[in-house]
Amino acid sequence: MEVIVESGDLLAQYLVSDVQESPEVTQMLLDLVDQVATGDLESWEGTGNAFTLTLTPEGATIQPEFGSDTEPRHVSLDDLREALGGWLAVIRGD
Repeated sequence: MEVIVESGDLLAQYLVSDVQESPEVTQMLLDLVDQVATGDLESWEGTGNAFTLTLTPEGATIQPEFGSDTEPRHVSLDDLREALGGWLAVIRGD
């Protein structure tokens, strides 16, 4: 599968570099988003290959980890859930 990512789109870069083509990781992140959104989990943070993802009830933050002057990207949990759902469909070939 070839995915073309715009250089300024941190969410897409995160999906490609850190989530990769793993349905298991994608589903785990969807579950974590839901747990934070419902209050079952206060917050969550994980560092992958190139980014750190932080989930709080206020939203998600994607922070580049290496040599980047790029500002972190803040998205709502709903927007992240939508992106992860779309990513899962792509990697499963739905």
